[in-house]
Parts: sequence; structure tokens; C-alpha cells
Amino acid sequence: MIGAAEPDADVAAVDLGSNSFHMIVARPRGHEITVVDKLREPVRLGAGLGADKQLSPEAHQRAMDCLEQFGQRLRAIPPGRARVVGTNTLRRMRNPKQFLAAAERARQVLLAEAYREAEELTGEGDAESAAIYANVYGQDTEFYNFYRSLDVYRTGFQDRTDILVLEPDSELFRYFKNGSDGR
Repeated sequence: MIGAAEPDADVAAVDLGSNSFHMIVARPRGHEITVVDKLREPVRLGAGLGADKQLSPEAHQRAMDCLEQFGQRLRAIPPGRARVVGTNTLRRMRNPKQFLAAAERARQVLLAEAYREAEELTGEGDAESAAIYANVYGQDTEFYNFYRSLDVYRTGFQDRTDILVLEPDSELFRYFKNGSDGR
């Protein structure tokens, strides 16, 4: 079963055919599946397989270029929600492991690039968030102090069975009892 933990996430299937590589991306919703993307690239892998059962460098490059293109689309697919099948040409190759290793390397590079891009976007988002908070907190320092206290409490409570004991004269108790002005 593909990714049971994320039942509504997109799924993808890639067919490494002898003539063309195909990719289909679908979105399951309940008992229905909607195709959201289809790609087909004429790679001619079979035509690149020589009598010695070796894949020509040109066919190998066409395949890697196609897999890179497919990989760009697969970035949005959660891990474990994509399947790849190879057909006749891969079975006939003398050394399919060499081709599959190159495809795996390309996949690793793609994942590393996606991770780097995600980290950059996270950093940009964190910087923007910090600027917004700094602006808001600069306008109301009491709110900043209250928010910071709530964040400490939030991170301190990891389980529903955790208990908070407050002194009646504590700042947080005053907020809960009377509101932010302490009245």
C-alpha cells in the first residue's frame, strides 16, 4: 500500500518503457482518483540497445535527461508515494545495474537540490517572520513578553498529562485571571 499515512497526497507512477518514458501523477480523494499531470518523453531506449546488449551513450543521456525532467515534477510528491517500473529493454540489458545506479545518482542529486532549496525557503520565511515579529513586538513590548512566556509554556508541555502549577501572583496567572492590564 502506498503511503497510508497520507491518504490524500498525490501519487505518481513512472514507466521506463523501451520507446518512451511515461509519468502520471494522480490525486486520490476518497474512492476517486483524478489525474493531475501526465508526461511522455520519447527516449527510444530500445533503439539504443546494441547487439552486445549495451546501451548507447546517446540513449543513456536521453534517459537521464528525461528522468531529470520527471524528477522536477516528482519533487512535489511525498516520499513513498511514487513507483517506477522498468520494461523489456532494462531486462535485456547486459548490465542494467549500471543504468539503475546512474538513475539513482541523478535521484540523489535531485533530492539534495530539493533539500537545499527547501532550506533556503525556510530561511527566507524565518527571516521574514522574525522581521514581522520584531515590528509587532517593538510596538508592544508587553505583548512580546506575554507571547514569549506562552511559547516557553507551549514547548514545555509535550503531553496532555502535563500539569501547570501557577503562583497566584505570577504574571501568567494575572493574564488568565484579569487580562493583560492586570486589573
